[in-house]
Amino acid sequence: MEFVKQNPRFFIFVGYIFVGNTCSITFHTKLLLFARFIVFSSGLAISQIRRFFLTPSFFFNEKGKIGLFICGPGHSRIDVFISVNTELDVEVFDVNRKTNIGTVACLSSIRGFIGQLDLKVKTHVHISAVGADGMRISWITDDKHVPSIVEYGKAPGKYDLSATGEHTSYRYIFYTSGKIHHVKIGPLEPDTVYYYRCGGVDDEFSFKTLPATLPIEFAIVGDLGQTEWTASTLAHVGKTNYDMLLLPGDLSYADTNQPLWDSFGRLVEPYASKRPWMVTEGNHEIETFLILHSHPFDAYNSRWRMPYEESSSTSNLYYSFDVAGAIHVIMLGSYTDFDSKSDQYKWLVKDLAKVDRGKTPWLIVLLHAPWYNTNTAHQGEGEAMRKAMESLLYNARVDAIFVGHVHAYERFTRVYDNKANSCGPVHITIGDGGNREGLARDFDEDHKSASLSLFREASFGHGRLKVVNRTHAHWSWHRNDDSESTVADEVWLDSLSASEACKIDPSLPFSGTAVVDEL
Repeated sequence: MEFVKQNPRFFIFVGYIFVGNTCSITFHTKLLLFARFIVFSSGLAISQIRRFFLTPSFFFNEKGKIGLFICGPGHSRIDVFISVNTELDVEVFDVNRKTNIGTVACLSSIRGFIGQLDLKVKTHVHISAVGADGMRISWITDDKHVPSIVEYGKAPGKYDLSATGEHTSYRYIFYTSGKIHHVKIGPLEPDTVYYYRCGGVDDEFSFKTLPATLPIEFAIVGDLGQTEWTASTLAHVGKTNYDMLLLPGDLSYADTNQPLWDSFGRLVEPYASKRPWMVTEGNHEIETFLILHSHPFDAYNSRWRMPYEESSSTSNLYYSFDVAGAIHVIMLGSYTDFDSKSDQYKWLVKDLAKVDRGKTPWLIVLLHAPWYNTNTAHQGEGEAMRKAMESLLYNARVDAIFVGHVHAYERFTRVYDNKANSCGPVHITIGDGGNREGLARDFDEDHKSASLSLFREASFGHGRLKVVNRTHAHWSWHRNDDSESTVADEVWLDSLSASEACKIDPSLPFSGTAVVDEL
């Protein structure tokens, strides 16, 4: 096997330990003399090794145990050597350039490992909107003594205000999270930059609050993961201004490998600490593991706390919020109960009934598994939820439904009950954020919904929804393939609240069966 050596002091061959689809390697030392992990992929096919993703994640605990988790594409032989230096640098090499090692996730993990040598380090800082004039600041520390406090103000380094919040943690088999802090701050002035620091010391961050009135712009992206394509998507998102990011599920792709939640938090922190990220869960957030961990969504619910209580929901898996006094956004859960007897269904009926479309002309929904999909991937997986809830959203005259799950982009016409309908929502699949599973390239040209599909393409990218005023919004999909974000699809949307033909009958219960309006 050919490999590259870069001035090592000495090497220790560790060997292979395969557990399921994860190679777990640990090295013990009483000294903090870790410097360099060099990872080689020979590309040799070994039948005993199934597909796994080469994305190293490191962890370090107070007992001096260093762990390395590796995942990678294709049939690869992974040889791991540890070079112990007094220098704190880590390098990752891929001999077989045909394999995708997920460089960005590797580098994020490396930075995280180095940071963890300081047990007081704060990582994974992200913010989410709470109520009409508040923000929730969330972050994680390894030091259990760091207080859950956020200091903030309108000038750099000058913190006139402070707020104290709560903290939590969770265990996942042998993994124990750091101290997870959630602090609500406010009231805040609209369209204003605030500077803040977490825990009373160290790095300063800043964010801009949402405008009080239209126009407002959302960045929308699903199925992010931690790959080079993820970094490309986030870079394109960050190059132009936006007010809030909406994510319809599948965040870290940790898939039970909990350190990947940590590396994901570090990867998105430069973006999620500056603008509110509002997310809902996908299938990759479930993370049950046989009898060893039977509680779903533990990592997701602990790390990504959303304003569910403020919208009278009893679960972090579904909630709603208002934006700019003119937009009501509903985040639904594809992987919790949704039938007519479920708590989610009953909550949705009540939430929709509270929306006054005279005051709130725009109604937007996000969920993970698509109800309409001509891609061969994940066919029919959202059908049960569609049958249970579609009439509720149709009767409420929802303007648009954004979904993920399918790793491609697809935009449908306004539709209801598998037919084109001028009073139904536009369905858009935006599950192309950059995940490690790759693109879903195959569309069924003979699918029963093919005539309803107006644009579809298997490329990584993100979407932009700019709500210009009470009646018009502009949607655009930006492809990642070029060095600059390229608009590949765009359309103007009219609010259904402004349509005389689609006026809501106030006597029509949201739980009833909709009457189909003809085009």
